[in-house]
Formats: sequence, C-alpha cells, structure tokens
Amino acid sequence: MRRAGFTAVELIIVVVMMSILAAFGYPRVAREIRRSRANQAATVVAQDIEVAFSLAGRQRKPVTVSYSTSTKTLQIADRATSAVIRSRPLGTGTEWNLDGVTPTGLPITIFPTGTASGPFTIDLTSGTFTRRVSATRVGLTRVFTP
Repeated sequence: MRRAGFTAVELIIVVVMMSILAAFGYPRVAREIRRSRANQAATVVAQDIEVAFSLAGRQRKPVTVSYSTSTKTLQIADRATSAVIRSRPLGTGTEWNLDGVTPTGLPITIFPTGTASGPFTIDLTSGTFTRRVSATRVGLTRVFTP
C-alpha cells in the first residue's frame, strides 16, 4: 500500500531552494524600497513647499520655510508670530527612513505676492539614491535626480 504525501527530505529540499531564490532577490527588492522611499519623501516635501506658497497668498501674510537639523523637521511658520503652520519630520525615525537631508538656501520667506526671498534646494538621501527638491523665487517646484 502506497502513502500519499511528501517525505521530510523532499520538504527540506523545497525549503532550501525557496531560501536560495529569496536570497538572490533580496538585494534588488531592498534597493527598490530605498529608491521608492526617496521618491515618496521628495514628492511630499515638494507638496509642502507648494502649500507654503499657497498659504502665503491665501492668508495674505508672509510665511517662513525652515529646516531644523537638530530635530530633522521641515517647518512652515507664520513669519510675524512664528506660529508653526505645518511641520514635516524627516530622517531615520519617519516612514521614509531617510539617511540624509541636506537643505541649501533655507530658511526663506515666502511673501503674499507669490515670491520667495530666494531659491533653495533640499536633497533627500536614502541609501545610494538621492532626490533633489528645488524651488525658484517664483514658486516653481521640481523634483529630480541631482
């Protein structure tokens, strides 16, 4: 009489083969996850900057965009009262798990006329992937690879 099923040796062989296939695929999956995190973070930061330009015009008050390296936070605040309107944490403790954030030209003031005190860039790095968010004085915001 013959029994139906698999032997322990057959099951071990299948598990070892699946483990080897997973080990080959892991580096590529990890690289894609890092790239995706950098892209998502750059998109969110670009949207926050566009919101800052919009808020300045809608509230008819200047707003300040700044980045704190100690708290790793991008902040949009009312220039007159320094009240924080929006705060975006960036860095290793966030959902993007960024390795580095490098702002250039911050802090800036955005006036109700739709112009900023100067252009600026923010480089967001996750692993080997870097995405740059740049904004001109007139509010043109772009995300690209430096």
